[in-house]
Amino acid sequence: MKIKSVLPMSLIVFGLSIGGFTYINTPRVEASVWHKGTPKVLRYSFITKGGGSKMNWTAFDGYKRGFIVGHMGMPSIMVNHSKYRHVGHTYILKGYAKKAGTYKGGNVTFKMKKSSSHYVLSGEYIHSLVYRQSKRVN
Repeated sequence: MKIKSVLPMSLIVFGLSIGGFTYINTPRVEASVWHKGTPKVLRYSFITKGGGSKMNWTAFDGYKRGFIVGHMGMPSIMVNHSKYRHVGHTYILKGYAKKAGTYKGGNVTFKMKKSSSHYVLSGEYIHSLVYRQSKRVN
């Protein structure tokens, strides 16, 4: 009689231990995965709006495998081998930029944050509001 009552209980404990073991060892999907290229949302031309003699312009052109960033008074940076990560309303963009003029080159990181009708571009020597142009860049 004791054997009949102990056997089902031991099977339940064994099954739960196997199930718990497989749950612990299953790979988890991380939200912080890096993707190659530039996201489709950013494959446009972005530029600051406004005017006046003290206007500092900033431009961002997103392409499939990279992007170009320009700022008044500084050389344009062409970033190749880009990768990105989407966190909340922010895109973190990384890549490699070659030497251009006074810019020394190397690995760069930029952030594009969506804020109502505009984006905030920040990184390296830039922190400004940019607005998306109507035409899409390839």
